[in-house]
Amino acid sequence: MLADKDERARRLRSVIAKTGMSITDVAKRHNFKVPTLTSHANGTRVFDIETGYAYAKAFKVDPVWLMGLRGDEPEALTLPAEDLREMIGAAMRELPIGATIEDYLRIVPEALRERLEQYLAVGGFRGSEPSSISPGTSAQSHAPTKPGAGA
Repeated sequence: MLADKDERARRLRSVIAKTGMSITDVAKRHNFKVPTLTSHANGTRVFDIETGYAYAKAFKVDPVWLMGLRGDEPEALTLPAEDLREMIGAAMRELPIGATIEDYLRIVPEALRERLEQYLAVGGFRGSEPSSISPGTSAQSHAPTKPGAGA
């Protein structure tokens, strides 16, 4: 049996809160209508299965849990320590030389969020430079080219 609208709203609010973003920012990022997401999150309107699936996909949670068909909360995402170190290092490299604390607070959180999204999308961390490229050498694309191009 599906959870009532208050329980679904509570679960939706909990996954929104874990993003660290406002409902408005979350709605814009995932192309949801702000009033609709707001009314679902505050429980004034119940969301249907199709909408629940879209929310679950956007927030990377189990749709069965979000809809209230399973009571246990989904497990938290755990990252291997090495991947986390690489993500932090890559985010820190985005700081300009002579960066201020304001620069740090503006740049690093967004860079980490982007890397975490990348991690979740591809199932692992991919640094900005492939490990096969050594300093002082140039990268070469291995992408196929159109016949007759280049030469």
